[in-house]
Amino acid sequence: MFNPQKVTHCGTCFIQLIMMKTMSMSILICSIMVTIIVSETTNITTDQSALLVLKSHITHDPQNILSENWSTSSSICSWVGVTCGAKHKRVTMLNLSYIGLTGTVPPQLGNLTFLVELRLENNSFHGSLPVELTRLRRLKMINFGFNNLMKGEIPSWFGLFPKLESLNLYGNQFTGDSNYHCASLPLHIYIYIYLYVCILYITGIPREIGNLTTLKELYLDYNNLKEIPKEIGHVNSLEVLSIRYNALTGPFPLFVLDISSLKNLSFTYNNLSGSLPNSICESVPNLKLLALAHNQLGGSIPSQWSQCKNLQFLLLSYNRFVGSIPRNIGNLTILKELYLGPNNLTGDVVEHKLGYSIQQLSCRIFPCLARRIVPSEIGDLQNLEVLVLQVNHFIGPMPPKFFNISSMRIIGLAVNHLSGQFPSHTSFLFPNLKQLVIGMNDFTGPILNFISNASQLTQIDIPYNSFYGTVTSKLCSLRNIQWLNLAFNNFTIDSSDNFFTSLADCKYLRLLELESNPLNAMLPDFGGNLSSSLQYFGVINCSMKGNIPKQIGSLSSLITLKLDDNDLTGSIPPTIGGLQKVQETIGVLRITLPVVSSIILILALACLFVRCKKDETLKISSEGNLKLPSTCREISHEELLEATNGFNEANLLDTGSFGSVYEGKLNDGLHVAIKVFNLNFEKACKSFDAECEALFNLHHRNLIKMLRTHNGNEFKALVLQFMPMGSLEKWLHNYLSLRKWVREPFSLEVTEVADKELLGEEKAHRSAIKVCLSSIMDLALNCSLETPETRKTIKDVLISLPKISRFLKEILYA
Repeated sequence: MFNPQKVTHCGTCFIQLIMMKTMSMSILICSIMVTIIVSETTNITTDQSALLVLKSHITHDPQNILSENWSTSSSICSWVGVTCGAKHKRVTMLNLSYIGLTGTVPPQLGNLTFLVELRLENNSFHGSLPVELTRLRRLKMINFGFNNLMKGEIPSWFGLFPKLESLNLYGNQFTGDSNYHCASLPLHIYIYIYLYVCILYITGIPREIGNLTTLKELYLDYNNLKEIPKEIGHVNSLEVLSIRYNALTGPFPLFVLDISSLKNLSFTYNNLSGSLPNSICESVPNLKLLALAHNQLGGSIPSQWSQCKNLQFLLLSYNRFVGSIPRNIGNLTILKELYLGPNNLTGDVVEHKLGYSIQQLSCRIFPCLARRIVPSEIGDLQNLEVLVLQVNHFIGPMPPKFFNISSMRIIGLAVNHLSGQFPSHTSFLFPNLKQLVIGMNDFTGPILNFISNASQLTQIDIPYNSFYGTVTSKLCSLRNIQWLNLAFNNFTIDSSDNFFTSLADCKYLRLLELESNPLNAMLPDFGGNLSSSLQYFGVINCSMKGNIPKQIGSLSSLITLKLDDNDLTGSIPPTIGGLQKVQETIGVLRITLPVVSSIILILALACLFVRCKKDETLKISSEGNLKLPSTCREISHEELLEATNGFNEANLLDTGSFGSVYEGKLNDGLHVAIKVFNLNFEKACKSFDAECEALFNLHHRNLIKMLRTHNGNEFKALVLQFMPMGSLEKWLHNYLSLRKWVREPFSLEVTEVADKELLGEEKAHRSAIKVCLSSIMDLALNCSLETPETRKTIKDVLISLPKISRFLKEILYA
């Protein structure tokens, strides 16, 4: 008999619910009371009946596994997905994972009373889970991951499995918080019945989950959970707690650190905020994985790692951590993977030999002397395989000891201000290296010797540095290379070496980007294995010579082809029409030039009209500080990181001479294009100022709008209106003939296409302005004629423009 004193904690919760749900309790009591009887009378026939009912609840079986294999003419122990115990010949495991079933889970599944493991992962089961599953008293493993089960709370009766060790509910549609608290569940069967009504309507993760004292693994990934109940901290046997891809908010739940048995803790892709405790491993000494990436955690990185002797994976990327990497991180001697970027880390300040720190000296002498370095203790992590520090604020060289870590597989240092050289000797220090991502830094030196012997490399991404050397066919000995980006460095090609020809051996190469290197070479024939693998080929501003080879049409997978600003000659081969997948072709058609010139001309004259309209000259202060409109407010670096997923490669739209353009989405949902300027180039700062001025002063419905700016000393960016229809080049080369593109809008009266602010009905000299506009458009059309012989020369243009301008001024100031 139950003891009423054991349930007094239910209080008002029980009283209210017992009055409202008397019928529900009665049904539940009957259901669970049957458990005692059923467990003594069931046999293999009962198991067969339960499985056949499950089969009847399957509405879609794409592989016909159940329809063809689950037959009464054979023993159920031979059915696919069914395992029987050796002693009682009863079903002990049901595993129907990854076979694409659609249907519902019937109550009769609760009759498989000898079941120890229930695995239905990665199917399309939907609806609610039947409470009759609580009859499965022997269950140690439940896996319903990646289905479409119930929108709403996680069933609170998951607290009724006394032997449960692993509970996987990730990838479903569970939502909610833990808003109610009722008493803990005692072990007596009647107390289970009595208290169930008290906890039935709890939402989110039920607090009674704390009663699963034998639970070892809990996976709740890919749901919409907002809160973790503190009772999880009572599951003293828990080794794995994974609540990734949810909607957790608020500070980091410190109570999970009360679980001393914890080995893997993962809360990635949530909205947790606040800081982490310094002694994070004090009560969880067995922790092997700490994954908190993609949250909003801030403050300093915990500094006491001496108690984390078992930590192998530390993932803190995509947060808001500041300060330096703690030096005692070198105590994590078995650490394999360290992800610390993107964040706002600045590194340690180097001490000067006179006793001042360089940061102190910089206040007195030069600001640029502050060197925020990566601590040398990183080199003590001799088992490290992955180091990601990208998109932070580190300055200076990598510590020499770092190059002695022979186990490295992935090095990610991009978008910092790191400098110095990589070792130049030919013996390769990282024999297992697969990815080298160090772009947008200040590295220099002959790095090609360093990487040529890395036979495992699949990605080399080193743009926007000052590397130099000769690109040779030896680089093509990297048989597994898929991504080769050497843009914006000082590499050359030896004409006696067949680098481009040797690319035929790179059968997996998808991207080859060599922009802005003084290659001074001939275009390759694009033969061999490249014909099926290469998707991106870019040699803008590389002093490339010769003809476009006819074999270019064999690049069946090519999506982007960039040949701008070179010395190519001859005609365009007709085989280029075979590039069916090309989405972006830049610089192939020479007739792009007059159209772009025409567009620039029109914009320049538009400036003239705007100035006449305002009757004043726009000025930029000598300091270069632009007064932007209130609608074009400043945006923080952190917001830009969040909008572009840390300037993720997947968001990259294009790169140019002075920077890169990323697609992004702001916190308010606005879809934008973000142009980031590469400040390694002196002209980039001037370009930023010039574009700010132009976009601020020019207003037209056919020009993109500047929405935000970030004008820092070390980072400059423009946030622009996103144009979903693709690049101008795509429209020019793939859809309309050039002259048609310019001429077609003006088949109408010029007043119908001009800006209303420029040519409104109230304008006193509307007819004169109309004449000027017509003259400008006629001039632009003449500049876009198909053949050079028929176009107006620049000399003619320079004669015509002042005449038009003078005519307008005479009318306006008469």
